[in-house]
Amino acid sequence: MLMAIKNATAEFKENAGVNAGVKLSKTQEKIISLIAKDMGISQREIAKKLKVNEATVYRNIKKLKELELLERKGSDKTGAWVILD
Repeated sequence: MLMAIKNATAEFKENAGVNAGVKLSKTQEKIISLIAKDMGISQREIAKKLKVNEATVYRNIKKLKELELLERKGSDKTGAWVILD
């Protein structure tokens, strides 16, 4: 019984990073928040609202896509962002 508890604890610690979720930067959190309010918002508009360079927005959106938290549906002009679970 004691050995089973030790094994379960070790397995939990080993997988803790995976299960704990993803740590987002403040900029990434703000981007998600803006997209949640307006799914049709452009990267240029996000940059203006956050008062950051467009390259900063592009880089953070790229990271959010890699983490499978964000996806673009449709064209660049008429498409919309989709926040994934």
